[in-house]
Amino acid sequence: MARKMENPEFLTVSELTDGIKESLNAEYPDLWVKAEISEITQAASGHYYLTLKDEHAQLAAIIWRSNAAKIRFSPEKGQEILCRGYLDVYPQRGTYQLIIQQLQPVGQGALQLAFRQLHERLKSEGLFDPQFKRPIPGFPQRVAVVTSPRGAAVHDFLQVIQRRWPILNVTIVPTKVQGPGAADQIAEAIRLCSRLPGPSFDVVVVTRGGGSAEDLWSFNEEVVCRAIHECTIPVISAVGHEVDLTLSDLVADMRALTPTEAGERIVPNLSDIRGQIRGFRDQMDRHAEQLIGSLHQQLENLSSRPVLTRPLQAVHHHQSEVDRLADQLVTVLPERLVQTRHLLKEHRSRLYRSIHAVLPVARLRLSELAEHPALREPTRITRTRREHLSTLAQRLDAARLERLREIRNKLETETARLEAYNPLAVLSRGFSLTTNLKNVPITDCQNVAVGDKIQTRLDRGQLVSRVEEIKSK
Repeated sequence: MARKMENPEFLTVSELTDGIKESLNAEYPDLWVKAEISEITQAASGHYYLTLKDEHAQLAAIIWRSNAAKIRFSPEKGQEILCRGYLDVYPQRGTYQLIIQQLQPVGQGALQLAFRQLHERLKSEGLFDPQFKRPIPGFPQRVAVVTSPRGAAVHDFLQVIQRRWPILNVTIVPTKVQGPGAADQIAEAIRLCSRLPGPSFDVVVVTRGGGSAEDLWSFNEEVVCRAIHECTIPVISAVGHEVDLTLSDLVADMRALTPTEAGERIVPNLSDIRGQIRGFRDQMDRHAEQLIGSLHQQLENLSSRPVLTRPLQAVHHHQSEVDRLADQLVTVLPERLVQTRHLLKEHRSRLYRSIHAVLPVARLRLSELAEHPALREPTRITRTRREHLSTLAQRLDAARLERLREIRNKLETETARLEAYNPLAVLSRGFSLTTNLKNVPITDCQNVAVGDKIQTRLDRGQLVSRVEEIKSK
């Protein structure tokens, strides 16, 4: 036993760890684990680091970025999940962990959970708010259709447009509508509609035909929803069939149940417009005939009036009236002149009487004013006022000098107090002030080291020295 202890068989830590790793990989190459997410962190690299737990144990887990990009929903703390992967060992820490390759929530589908999470987040940001919905023009001239050029949706849409409003200018913006990378292509196509040269579009239609939830999932991606919300042109979403509802439908300015309905809601029916125009034309013809008949009747009524049948009769009547008024003027004018002369004489007599009555009163008032001291002895009043002003000026000068003395005394007192509190005043009595090169006072020898430069301020000038020795006491 002693010889065995002297030369025992041993494994290095790396060999032991590698063996455990090979055993775990061989024993658990593929397994499903049901657990609750206790902790979760997403690194800047895109990897997820999780802690899974149940009632009695916990397990570290990792979702690499390549697998995390395939997960439709956002894993959250406290969520119950079912994950598939394999066990591996992290040699640097000597711990084992679950490498997750697939992840799905327990109790509901991953797509359903992802739809609900993104719906709640976009709704909280106001992307579904009706106040952001823009009206669709009644008679658009240019329409951009974001869809696959080989899909049935574009053919259904164009057939409706050709039948209802063939003069509409339709531009197809081709893009993938399902599969990896489709969401980014759809979003870029929507943004491209605002940047294309030439006249701007009146409406953008985002559409595709029906399919499964996975086929339509590109229209539930956040990048597509935000591209629709940020688009400067009104957007109509027509994805799938009547029963299909995507987040793009909720963000768009208008939702059409099918591509066919989108074409019907964008443009009116040309035959209906033509029928309305014919009805307006017939109505206008009837109104014109009625107006012409009414004007013709008014013309006949006017033509039968005496002023048009016998126009000189009215002229002769007015001429006779003018002659009568001229005769009255010749008769009445002399009488009015006599009355006016009489009134002028009467007013002149009243004016003279008023002047003679006012003159004595005015003379009396003038004599009273002449006796007023200010007019009789103006120099004496001026002299009295000047003496009063001189007295006031002397009093003002005396008060000003007194106030200046008080302020000077107070200033001297405060200056003496400040000098008493001046820390530099003690320098004149042989004391000094020591600081470091940054002018910070040194109050403790622990704040300097041997070889440090210090400066000492005296009453006159200052010294720069180097520390040779430090004594703590």
